[in-house]
Amino acid sequence: MIIYAARLDAVIPGIADEIATHLVEAGHETCPYSKMVRGGIETSVALHPCALDAALA
Repeated sequence: MIIYAARLDAVIPGIADEIATHLVEAGHETCPYSKMVRGGIETSVALHPCALDAALA
């Protein structure tokens, strides 16, 4: 048995975490590739902090 999974790690520099999270979630909901695999494979989407934003803070 083959099990497929997909993971997207997103970094959006210069955008507040709340807005970036909303953008990533909305993108995952509307992305044609996400729609194609929905229910067929395990997927995860994660927003990661931008190292550049931390360095500039």
